[in-house]
Amino acid sequence: MNGFGLKISNPDMKYRIEKLIGTGAFGQVYHASPLNEKQELIENMKVAFKQQDIHVFNSSATDLEKEDFMMRLLRLLREIATFQLKHPNIVEILDAFPTLENKFVIVSEFAEEGNLEMYVKKRLNQEKRKLSVSEISFIMLQLLEGLDYTHTCKFTHRDISPDNILVFDGLIVKICDFGIASYGTKTKLNAGKDDYKAPEICLNQAYDNKVDIWSLGVVLHYLMTGSDKLSGDRKVNTVLSNIQSLQLIQKIDLEEQYSEFQQIFNEMTSFQAEKRPTIQDLKEDFLQLIGFNNEYLAYQNYVMDYYFKQANSSFQSSMKQLQKYAEFHFRNVELKDSKAMQDNINGLLNDFDQYIETMQSFLTRKKEVKLDKNVANFRIVPSREEAKAVPLTTEEIPQKLEEYRRLVDQHINQSGDVNELVFRLNGQCQLLYKASSDTFKGNAFHQKCDNKGPTVAFILSEYGQIFGGYTSIPWKSPEGLYQQNSDGDAFIFQLTKRAKYTQSQNTGFAVGHQKNQILQFGMTDIFIKDNCDERRSSSANIGSTYQLPNGIQYGTQQCEQYLAGSKNFKVLEIEVYQVSRD
Repeated sequence: MNGFGLKISNPDMKYRIEKLIGTGAFGQVYHASPLNEKQELIENMKVAFKQQDIHVFNSSATDLEKEDFMMRLLRLLREIATFQLKHPNIVEILDAFPTLENKFVIVSEFAEEGNLEMYVKKRLNQEKRKLSVSEISFIMLQLLEGLDYTHTCKFTHRDISPDNILVFDGLIVKICDFGIASYGTKTKLNAGKDDYKAPEICLNQAYDNKVDIWSLGVVLHYLMTGSDKLSGDRKVNTVLSNIQSLQLIQKIDLEEQYSEFQQIFNEMTSFQAEKRPTIQDLKEDFLQLIGFNNEYLAYQNYVMDYYFKQANSSFQSSMKQLQKYAEFHFRNVELKDSKAMQDNINGLLNDFDQYIETMQSFLTRKKEVKLDKNVANFRIVPSREEAKAVPLTTEEIPQKLEEYRRLVDQHINQSGDVNELVFRLNGQCQLLYKASSDTFKGNAFHQKCDNKGPTVAFILSEYGQIFGGYTSIPWKSPEGLYQQNSDGDAFIFQLTKRAKYTQSQNTGFAVGHQKNQILQFGMTDIFIKDNCDERRSSSANIGSTYQLPNGIQYGTQQCEQYLAGSKNFKVLEIEVYQVSRD
């Protein structure tokens, strides 16, 4: 069924219809089994078989019938245009063809669990189990992956909703039904379900792919509650639109067990499209909330296997074609020996060398990542050892900033009581970056700090904790999103508790260079994100690379709160100083 060509076919020769799954305005969907060339059943394979009516209207058709036909045709053409989309979180189209009976058939993957609406209702009504924060984050991360790819291909889905998301074994979710998707950057067509439409669509304004972020925000609410309504039968979408169009404060409060989603939900459903977070920011947010989830690990295996197979297939196909034509045309020795052809060959060989180097670096990382016994065997359990952290009040912040200034100055000047110094620096310090004046943006950090040699960074969290890290290697913006680095001299510190921690394991992750974020030490030890003054998305989970404090076990609440005061936090100040060696 690979590589369909939209040729007229007889569906009875290719598929056996098993049962009706559902009926919609544009056709019926069946569970079907594919047949081989001998019309024998292919074992252990199920497909979804969607059949749409494409009868041509006759000359006596009414205007309404003609309009209905054109809408059906336009929807079908849009869906055909998206057959090219290939991603682990987008339902794959396996076959498509018109029939002699004026129907159009689209065959796709079969979802064992049905759509997301069916799955959530089953969990809530039959199993009486709400989705956990980890499960919801896992689902949202996958949907963001699929949307990220969709938007990269310049499509806007415009109909993100639970019934257009299919659920497969292992809680793998995939986006489907691109029948009203648009192509390009801006459009004004009023499209989508009322309960999931972004306000700019309802107001007939020009809009872009940020409308998908709004719709996904309403899906997030659905995952938590199993409904797109609030008490009193009020629609979530209507309430959000009315609240924010009047510039009122967000009034949809989430249940306590989902409080970690509150800020994310508020931002995704911001009335002003430009204030909605980017997909990359949201992926980072939900990744932090997944935790150690076996289903997520299985999903990662699934995704990487998908891309390795795709890369291998594409590479082999391209190389066979190249070899075929080279063997034919390079019989002309003059052509083969020409500078242009020799440059092409050398360029390709250089590319191969880079790909090989990249793959070998992944092999190195795989061998390098290991956790000591205390870390590798930990279990995440709710901790009662500390009370919930409370951010500084407005009145407390000035006093804490004074303490921050005193401790930072003491260490960059190496002054005061020597016994109070947590660490000593071998060189003079010069300020490169101050977040409160240079902005808490990743690009501002990289603009000021990249390629400046050894640096020391000081961070003040909203919980009044002063911490940071030193690296002897320069910060840089990697070509990809992320690159980890070894640095035997790197260490992290907690000035409020007057403690310094050197590396104990996974030293290849001493310093992380993030293209779109601010700074990272260790695998999870310190991770300061873009817009960290506005969003409680940064984290400091000590112990993955740097030493654990005495008496603290990895994976506990103490471990997560030790450096910054809380598992996730906002940042009040960051200063990065260049350390010029004496």
